[in-house]
Amino acid sequence: MKKIKFFIFSSVMVLFFACDSTELDLLVDPDSLSPENADIGQVFNATQLGLADFFEVASTPTMDLTRMTNMSSGNAYANAYLPDDFNTIWEVAYATFLADVSVLKQISTDDENPNMLAVAQTMEAYVIITLADLFGDIPYSQALQQGENFNPERDSDESIYIAARDLLLSARGNYDEDALPLINDLYYNNDISKWERLTNSLLLKIAVNSRLANPAQSTSDVQGLLNQNLIENSSDDFEFEWSTNVSSPASRHPKFASAYDAPTPTGFQSNNYMWLLQNDKDDIDEDIVDPRIRYYFYRKTLETPTSTNQVGCLGSDPFSHYVLVGEAYPFCTAGNGYVGRDHGNNGPILSDGAVRTIYGLYPVGGKFDDNSASQISMNSGAAGAGISPIMTSSFVEFMRAEAQLTLLNNPAAARSNLENGIRESIADVTGTFDSSLIDSDFAPTGAEIDAYVNAALQLYDNASGTDNKLNVIIKEYYFALFGNGIETFNNYRRTGKPENLQPSINSSPGTFFNLLWYPTNHTSFNNNADPRPNLSEKAFWAENTSFNLNF
Repeated sequence: MKKIKFFIFSSVMVLFFACDSTELDLLVDPDSLSPENADIGQVFNATQLGLADFFEVASTPTMDLTRMTNMSSGNAYANAYLPDDFNTIWEVAYATFLADVSVLKQISTDDENPNMLAVAQTMEAYVIITLADLFGDIPYSQALQQGENFNPERDSDESIYIAARDLLLSARGNYDEDALPLINDLYYNNDISKWERLTNSLLLKIAVNSRLANPAQSTSDVQGLLNQNLIENSSDDFEFEWSTNVSSPASRHPKFASAYDAPTPTGFQSNNYMWLLQNDKDDIDEDIVDPRIRYYFYRKTLETPTSTNQVGCLGSDPFSHYVLVGEAYPFCTAGNGYVGRDHGNNGPILSDGAVRTIYGLYPVGGKFDDNSASQISMNSGAAGAGISPIMTSSFVEFMRAEAQLTLLNNPAAARSNLENGIRESIADVTGTFDSSLIDSDFAPTGAEIDAYVNAALQLYDNASGTDNKLNVIIKEYYFALFGNGIETFNNYRRTGKPENLQPSINSSPGTFFNLLWYPTNHTSFNNNADPRPNLSEKAFWAENTSFNLNF
């Protein structure tokens, strides 16, 4: 792996969506440290771990909803997830991360440590805008008051964006190369310049994501940010790195265990995503396959299974609504041994452990697909020493591309950023892990990578108008985002792209999750917190959209 520094576990990851708490709105953790008795290194460590936990639990349902992984919990959106399913996201955010970062900011101020304060502000900004993106209005200005208010009212999601932007601008002013260094920095090894790049990149994210609601502000911000230091290459990537420890402390990538610890994995991969990685460039050249597919997925069979005891839909006709401009969507499997499920397939678990496709080497630290199609164990591949890709150089390039195309009306510059984003993603995916884990006979060649990139650029060139060119950009961003559901969920609701994703197996699945249900542990213990009545309410930055996601 390109950089492994620390192997530390945060116990909340074992909870995922199963946790249910009875603390009053989970805004004060009785076990949390106060500024008076806390060590700054200890609090910084806890805050960094909390951020990684938050990213992972927030990425799980958002990957499912956007067909990056399979939504197998229901075939109608309203019951695919229930309010209880989002309890852990809320708990990790409020009782763990935000409680700790509040203490970290206070200690940093008291100790006159501007760098630590800037880093705390940057991490806080990331978490609160993500909460606003997921849930809309959230408690913030009245929350985390050390037990003074157990019923905080919600702030509007637009005001959360303003608060996050202010935090990031303040952080930019606080960075000081000559001030006290960071202590035990798990992300950037105490390199302040890289934190500054992250801060600027998050400001770009805010500008791009809110461009429909605030086009003038977004345009002005983008114009200024393109001249700032942003995340430029893989050494700047904001990623959390897991280890191989099974216990004492347990610190493997949380999605690794779900796929490798038992003969039958937990969850399914998405037929739609695996099919697109194989077939998206067919209009240019049917032999072009995404160079990342063997890193993303590990197949346990190289052929489509034949037993309905393993894959129940085999032999069935595709659903009548699975028709796309004269062509069929993927149905039942994705072909070539890629065995997942269709969107919304919540059928019974069959005896498919021997054939079900699982996570591969990137990003969870599993096994590279070398055509061995063998059974796996907890020691396979990188044994769980994966990464959480929170914000990378390729993501920034795709945001640049969208901004250049939609805000600055510069499709040529957008094309350049598109190419950079694709190449940086492929380089990151193929270069993150030690070469000993990769069979060079199946690794993509330079010519294959060039063919893929050139095909994507040809699709961009062939696309007429801004909207069609944006679809190419967002689709390539989608392919680069495997492991990060947060950005995919935002892109999908902001742009309606990638277009023509596989429908749910239910021809009338109801309203898509424009925002997630408010968690039960928020609405049950806060007198000012009403449940969300339906799924139609949109984030402020998506209110001007009219495309249909209800399929």
